[in-house]
Amino acid sequence: MDEITAEEAATILGVTAIHVAWYYRRGLLPGRRMGRRLLVFNRADVESFEKPKKTGRPRKEPKPGAIKPGRPKKPEAKEPAGSEKRRGKAAETKPGSKGKQKKS
Repeated sequence: MDEITAEEAATILGVTAIHVAWYYRRGLLPGRRMGRRLLVFNRADVESFEKPKKTGRPRKEPKPGAIKPGRPKKPEAKEPAGSEKRRGKAAETKPGSKGKQKKS
């Protein structure tokens, strides 16, 4: 009887060791524990194991030219009047106004 670890079984099945442990816990793949962490499987059982088929509704193929699903991008908002002052930037003053004037 040729025994292999979960990591070796994972390479044979083409999945991760976590998936192999999941198959063991669900009773899909026969094996045994050695100690607390080590899982040991029979090589013949692993080689004859068929992965469970995916269940559920199959995904639809998107129509050509369709927009990808997801959130639409927000349009860029226009800055309200006077926002330069709130941000601490000096607003340019017009000649004749009472604010600071540029010297010529």
